[in-house]
Amino acid sequence: MKSTHKQMHARILVILALLLPGIQAFCWTPAGTEIRNQSVATYKDLNDQPQISTSNEVINIVAKKYGLEITPDYAVTGDAPFNYTAPPALTQTAAPGSIAYFHYYLKNTGNTPDAYNLIANFQAEDIGESRRAPDTVEVYYDANGNGQVDAGDILLYTRAGAVETPGDPTPLVAQDASIPLIVAVHIPTDAADGHHINTDIDAASIGSDPSDYIDAISNWNQTIISAGTGILTPRQPTSAQPNPAMN
Repeated sequence: MKSTHKQMHARILVILALLLPGIQAFCWTPAGTEIRNQSVATYKDLNDQPQISTSNEVINIVAKKYGLEITPDYAVTGDAPFNYTAPPALTQTAAPGSIAYFHYYLKNTGNTPDAYNLIANFQAEDIGESRRAPDTVEVYYDANGNGQVDAGDILLYTRAGAVETPGDPTPLVAQDASIPLIVAVHIPTDAADGHHINTDIDAASIGSDPSDYIDAISNWNQTIISAGTGILTPRQPTSAQPNPAMN
């Protein structure tokens, strides 16, 4: 047989079925998603016959990632929760003995459905600075989203002085979904005109180590006391307004 030397011409086509993880600013790839990688090469052998070579398929499973964001916040400074140095995210004026209601949203920024435990706190009372402590701070899940605490809402957390009473966690929140929250600040009946109350909230994922997955930015609110607001009936709601300096 006559030997013929031919140059082998190889043409390689690599097919990657690869799903890149989403950028967090938009959307994470959902947990449990299968990412399949496989290479397929086509070429001609020395006899000019087409050949196909397929690699073993590699399957990667996207792991769960937990995260949350509470808004509104004062993102200009980026202060951590329970830091009251920057201007507040929400402010309102309310009468002594009433309840000031502040409205927030909690968003699941992770890649898997999750529920959250809420906490609240307030800046220590200092009469010399005209700062009062609230009688009680409560955090609710606003089940029907009407901005009022009523039947069907879930009490998530209560703090009265140094005594804190954790409530139920939030319902399960889907990836990229948000739920409405209400913070109820109970104002002392002896609070004087010009006094103010500073409170803040935070949350932790129940699917992860809570110390690693908290809201990164303060959402603190301020209630300014004024008997002249016209809201004189004890424990009646007022209307919170976003701080005009917020972005």
